[in-house]
Amino acid sequence: MALSVTRSGIAATMCVNSRDAECDVRLLYLHGVGDDGTRRDWWPVLQQTSGSDLGSVDIYAPDYSDLLDGRTRAEAPHRTSFVRPHFHLLARRQYRARQSDLHSQLLQSGAESLWPYRRRGFGRVPGVLDAIGEKFVLGVIYDEVGRYVRDDQLRRSIRERVLEVMPTSGRIVIVGHSLGALIALDLLHHLPGDVEIPILITAASSLARRRLPPSVLAAPLNFPYHRVGGWINVFNPSDAVTRGHPIGMRFPQAIDVAVAGSLGDHNLSTCVAEPGVASILAGQLHEPTEVAPWHQEPDITDPLPLSDSLHLADSLMAQRLTYAVAESPGTTSEDLQRLAAAQQVALPGGTSVTNPPPVVKNPAGDLRERMAERDLPAVLVRLASTNPVQGLGIVIPSEVLDEARRGAATDLGIPPDWIEMARNAHNKAALRQPVGRRRSRATSRSVSTITTDQRDLLDTCRDLFARAIVAGQLGQPGAGSDERSTLTRLLSALTDARVGAQQRGDSALAARIGAQIELVATYLTQLAVRGLGVAPA
Repeated sequence: MALSVTRSGIAATMCVNSRDAECDVRLLYLHGVGDDGTRRDWWPVLQQTSGSDLGSVDIYAPDYSDLLDGRTRAEAPHRTSFVRPHFHLLARRQYRARQSDLHSQLLQSGAESLWPYRRRGFGRVPGVLDAIGEKFVLGVIYDEVGRYVRDDQLRRSIRERVLEVMPTSGRIVIVGHSLGALIALDLLHHLPGDVEIPILITAASSLARRRLPPSVLAAPLNFPYHRVGGWINVFNPSDAVTRGHPIGMRFPQAIDVAVAGSLGDHNLSTCVAEPGVASILAGQLHEPTEVAPWHQEPDITDPLPLSDSLHLADSLMAQRLTYAVAESPGTTSEDLQRLAAAQQVALPGGTSVTNPPPVVKNPAGDLRERMAERDLPAVLVRLASTNPVQGLGIVIPSEVLDEARRGAATDLGIPPDWIEMARNAHNKAALRQPVGRRRSRATSRSVSTITTDQRDLLDTCRDLFARAIVAGQLGQPGAGSDERSTLTRLLSALTDARVGAQQRGDSALAARIGAQIELVATYLTQLAVRGLGVAPA
């Protein structure tokens, strides 16, 4: 049973189910433009789709419509808390495992939750037209959203209004619709002390748009892994507000789900009508996930060296390719033998893994249990960018390779979309693609002077840059610091080598080393341009 009360412009649902007014299951509904928190057309859709009786769920629905439309003046709040970013590595691993489980549930239910998403609806609009459309959507149709993005005082006032209504402890499921999704993401950094969020659902949001508040854009860097159980973002590709785009490349903590809606369908009911989403949401309202405190389990005491983790990633990919190719028609026994041999390939540079037999037998298990969390970006880039059997004369179709990569991600408890994120980062790290709008002169000269003997150096620099980009997208502390240190040491060694060549009078060698120095310096510059590696790890 729920009781709605209006107080000081706030529509709140009071908890009346338990004797001590402390409900086990509660939902915070953050509404969008044109709603005051009382719209409930989506609630029966959720119950019908999930087949669950949610009559005992208490809904807290703050009304901030008067702030959005200007009826009430937005003032700076008299109080505000801030959840400091939690960098404990175990909390991040636990969150990643929970997201991987949620992703598997969505796929099993038939949800469209896998890269690459089919470009349809507004997702097919060219970039120039999309930029014009964004100004129209935020400036004319949804002026309230545009003001929320621009006005910091309005954002703080709305946040304060929400904090006045929501409980100060316990587990609270959050559903943010449209503008409410932006409010939800801002709220995550200001949760009351003992509140946990078993699941965050953002639906029909503008989180894929270019213009967002700084606090929202910084969410990946400050995400409270120790307070949030999981995050699912639901969007209709034919909804102009969402741009028809998923948000996983910008917010990798989220799992995207595309739903089939009509042109311009912006309704929350369409989003919760997706069976997989409805099942998970209803399940969390009945039995919310407990976000295990990070201190309940010890951290990894004996992490693998990075070189071993990369070798295990190659072995896992070869193993997954064996499974994929074996199921493909036309596969010969010779192909399978070559793939089996690929699992025994030595590490680059002639090094080898300590105690190889157990490493090769169970690469996924060893990576899950012993991979250092800070090495995750390097492993993701390795899985996304390399083919461990490329030099064995075996032609692997791209769709088979992608399937193997997704399978490897699942084995490691990594959301498969992160593989696509790493692949995009690796593509961005290529010097043939300028990082900014214009290619710098240094970049152009470096590309033009690359020769065959420099290809290995280019690949190394590109991998390091891609790792730094992924680490930044994942919000890892000190993202890019390790890569900057490696490139700096490499630059120093090359500089010493060029001085030695000049002292010996070997001008040709000095010129070749000079080109290599320029290449490494270019990547160091691009790290600085992106703001990577500027903070200590």
